Amino acid sequence: MGWIQIARDRHGKYPFSSSDINWDSFTVIPQSTGGFLVTYEMTHKFKKKIIDDYQIYDLKLYTRWDEDFKLKSIREIKN
Repeated sequence: MGWIQIARDRHGKYPFSSSDINWDSFTVIPQSTGGFLVTYEMTHKFKKKIIDDYQIYDLKLYTRWDEDFKLKSIREIKN
């Protein structure tokens, strides 16, 4: 199963979701080999039904982007 199908299945299971980036934490570091390393904090929340409580995740993310600004990898920074 491809990544796009996995994302579609997840959206069908959790139709109520949002992500908010803490822009004050957003850091971009150009890489000598091309592309960029980006770190930031993000709050992600989701729920299955409108009457449910949100499940909330506060994340610190480490991402790599190529020179065309396409996301190449993403990892959570665990404390």
